[in-house]
Amino acid sequence: MQGLDRFVDHSLSTLFPIIHNQSLIQPGWANLIETFALIVVIIFLLSSSKKITPGKFFLFILLILALVGGNLFLLFQHNIWLHLSLPITLLITGFAFIAIRHYSVSRFSDDQFKKDSAEKNYTIGLAFQQQGHLDWAFEKFKACPHNPQRMKALYQLAQSYEHEQHYKKAISVYQYMTEHDSDYQDIKNRIENARQQIKASFSTQEKTQDRTGKKQNLLPDAILGHYKVRKEIGRGATGTVYLGHDLRTGDKVAIKTLPLANEFDESEVEAVKHRFFREAETAGQLNHPNIVSIYDAGEVDGLAYIAMELLSGHDLTRYTRKDSLLSPVMVMGIVYKAARAIHYAHSRQVIHRDIKPANIMFDLEKKKIILTDFGIARLIDASRTRTGIILGTPAYMSPEQLEGSKIDGRSDLFALGVMLFQLLTGELPFKGESLAMLMYMISSEPHREIFKIRPELAQHYPDLAAIIDKALEKEVGDRFQTGYEMAEALKQCAKK
Repeated sequence: MQGLDRFVDHSLSTLFPIIHNQSLIQPGWANLIETFALIVVIIFLLSSSKKITPGKFFLFILLILALVGGNLFLLFQHNIWLHLSLPITLLITGFAFIAIRHYSVSRFSDDQFKKDSAEKNYTIGLAFQQQGHLDWAFEKFKACPHNPQRMKALYQLAQSYEHEQHYKKAISVYQYMTEHDSDYQDIKNRIENARQQIKASFSTQEKTQDRTGKKQNLLPDAILGHYKVRKEIGRGATGTVYLGHDLRTGDKVAIKTLPLANEFDESEVEAVKHRFFREAETAGQLNHPNIVSIYDAGEVDGLAYIAMELLSGHDLTRYTRKDSLLSPVMVMGIVYKAARAIHYAHSRQVIHRDIKPANIMFDLEKKKIILTDFGIARLIDASRTRTGIILGTPAYMSPEQLEGSKIDGRSDLFALGVMLFQLLTGELPFKGESLAMLMYMISSEPHREIFKIRPELAQHYPDLAAIIDKALEKEVGDRFQTGYEMAEALKQCAKK
């Protein structure tokens, strides 16, 4: 206690003359220190104006302690008083102003980002719904905040599912809506009606299968125009492929069918049929050694068909597995020919829209490739019902194609870049655990580095990574602008 009393007595004895303006010392270097302190504070505030970090906050505390503590130390120990009130006041008020401004801007930026993200998801969801990507649209709408606009979009989406007779999916959308508003319009009745439709479909399933089987599966010796069907040789998302022969010439042909009556509503059949023949005619005008030849197109009892060149070999899908990869030179040769064929098609205003290994036939013995489904990929661009299946495969689609934006031939080159990566590594350049994650990776994240997957390629083909990087650019203006340009880059790479 005696020590504390002595400290208090000393402090009072020191402050007394200061309070009465006595014994104050103002050395010659005081002005220099005061000016220096002011400059340091101004520099600190300017450096903190863009961003306040924990380090800047810690430095702010140190400056306060240094200015106030140093001034008090000189005052009590040496009766020296420095006029530091201006830099101290400026430091405190300036830093507080900057902190408040940053907080306000950050909150505004976060709110704006959430708003922009919500608007983007909603817009993309509508685009997907209009194009027939109903499952994708549902994922986008679920990412939007709850509001009347989203509820209306979800309600229309569920009706679209009902329109396509996907009653289980319609129910899942309605049930999702009940989590936010169980009394929204007539969703309870719609759920019950959808369940009744499911029950009714089960009760007539056997009859439906028999009737559908007669429509979709052609028997041997069935006649389509002047072509006779021999046997089924393939089945895909867009229809069934049969081996047949031309009754006029006796030549073997491949006949690809699309059951219009089963796939589309009556109100849409005529429009789709017209588009089918127009696209078949467009594809039939492509005359290139690496593009399948289209001979004829027609329609019999609601079954549209295209007669085309019968191809040998297999599609490239089998060569995307790690245990059956082709040599890098052969892969570059395949993609080189595909790029040249795509360039030819683009020069005639035909965009494929579904470039992938499954749509390129390869005869290993002849070293020949043939691109298939030209024009068919665009068959029902205007249809709301089956676009999601025909217009492309998500893993190979470009960012602009995923967003539903208008596309051109450079979207095909993006898909070709994905295929090049896959044929070289046995893996896709973009991976996602869900469709939504895959779409995000393609649209926003860089692709995987090919040399990390196959390091040996870097030694023999160092330019290969740059070619893939250019093909997979997010911005269309940064990609290869033509198939010819991409083909030439591959040609030069393979020579080295």
